[in-house]
Amino acid sequence: MPIIKIENLYFTYNKNGKEKNKEQFSKFELKNISFDIFESEVLSILGPNGSGKTTLLKILAKIIKAQIGFVYFNEKNIDDFNIKQYSKLVHYIPQNPALSFDFNVLDTIVTGVNSQLGFFEYPSKVHYEKALNLLKDFGCEYLKDKSINQISGGEIQLVFFLRALISDARVLIFDEPTAFLDFKNQSKILEVIKKISKQKKTIIVSLHDPNHVLRISDRVILLKDGTTFSIGNPKEILKEKNLSDLYDYPVKRMKGESTDEYFFKML
Repeated sequence: MPIIKIENLYFTYNKNGKEKNKEQFSKFELKNISFDIFESEVLSILGPNGSGKTTLLKILAKIIKAQIGFVYFNEKNIDDFNIKQYSKLVHYIPQNPALSFDFNVLDTIVTGVNSQLGFFEYPSKVHYEKALNLLKDFGCEYLKDKSINQISGGEIQLVFFLRALISDARVLIFDEPTAFLDFKNQSKILEVIKKISKQKKTIIVSLHDPNHVLRISDRVILLKDGTTFSIGNPKEILKEKNLSDLYDYPVKRMKGESTDEYFFKML
């Protein structure tokens, strides 16, 4: 049984977007999206800019609502959850996390438990110990007392990943976590995602590099012009023709250093 099920989603940012006539569907940013997400898998969403990746993730995170179609969490319509209930189950990390506060790193991570607390409750010593252990586990205890506004982009992404982990949400959604990072930090973030996936979390991540998809994913969805172009095992789906058609640009599969290694490059 899938942990999340998406059925016939249509979405538009048009304020009057309540069209029910099929002839109007060309105006939708997402059109006829249907797929399942299974527990403890890493599902990547790959597509060009403007393909609808972020919009789809925001719908799954219950930030915006599709005009047509349904999203189910464990067979329950997500419309039937209030925000606090749903945020305990699904945690969304945007591409550029908002830094509207000047907490240190340890305090920032601990804010991830807020969805678990009552109205007058505050994080406990246990929560701080858990946050510190996460920093140790991921080799970044040195960051704990630094201001969130004084660390690098890659370190900020890592902090918000740990903030998601401490929330104990079953599903983590990452929106292009490697965007704007240098090669070293991209590699670090991908390793963190792999490590998190071993903790029986379901991970949904949008990416813009097929090589990153190959590195971390159990399945991949190719998204183009607001529709699912293809879905399946990355080694079966990520072919030269599929990627060239996806990006409307020639993509070549290149041989790696070992016989079973390969990567993709735009020509």
